[in-house]
Amino acid sequence: MKSDKYLSLAAAFVLLLTPAALAKSKDEHSMKLDEPVQVGSAQLPAGNYKVEWQGMGEAVPIKFLRDGKTVLSTTGQVVEKDKPAEADQVMMQETKSKHERLEEIDFGHRRESLLFSAHTRGM
Repeated sequence: MKSDKYLSLAAAFVLLLTPAALAKSKDEHSMKLDEPVQVGSAQLPAGNYKVEWQGMGEAVPIKFLRDGKTVLSTTGQVVEKDKPAEADQVMMQETKSKHERLEEIDFGHRRESLLFSAHTRGM
């Protein structure tokens, strides 16, 4: 009888912990842009940013923050590479209008990369 009580208590405890354990906190990383870049239809000025995202996949919400405030929200693809990047890298592509468009961000010592397409919407 006493063991049934403890078993029920343990089961209830596990059920309460499961959602908290499964809910992954957001990922974040600091980065520096040496020049302004186009992210979708928005222009992101040069400077230091914190980038936040949550999860993996094709349409992941990504935020660029400066001084704790969101300056740009967009979506991108978060992929896991075979091995970690050696250093932070920001890859850009020159557009027809001679602006730099953000294509990819790799974070040093991490396997996640953020990919941005030409059709990404920046807000």
